[in-house]
Amino acid sequence: MNQYETTFPDRDMVAPVLQYCFDGNGFSRKWESRRDSVEPTLDAINEESETLRCQVLDGTLSPLAYHAHTHIFDIGTLAAYTGIAKNTVKKHFRPDKFSKLDDATLQRYADVLEMTIEELKNI
Repeated sequence: MNQYETTFPDRDMVAPVLQYCFDGNGFSRKWESRRDSVEPTLDAINEESETLRCQVLDGTLSPLAYHAHTHIFDIGTLAAYTGIAKNTVKKHFRPDKFSKLDDATLQRYADVLEMTIEELKNI
């Protein structure tokens, strides 16, 4: 072990994370600052999710696109977790392709997104 490595006695022990965030007057290390730094990102995700939800209701996107976004999966990450090619996942974001998926493929997506096939098909 060199001087830069750190070991923890308990395998489940997590190293403390020091969060910095710019508060206008300099960097702050307060817990409130962590919340304040994450909140705008979550707000943006919620706004994008609402836009995607409307597109699903309009029939321009499949429910898979909405659920992937709300679970913060992009196409590449969803492809990696499901073992389905990125181009194929992208096609499944189209409602006409998604509606033709077999139960085995839907189950792969449902497992990754931790939901049932019925929940995956609906928003």
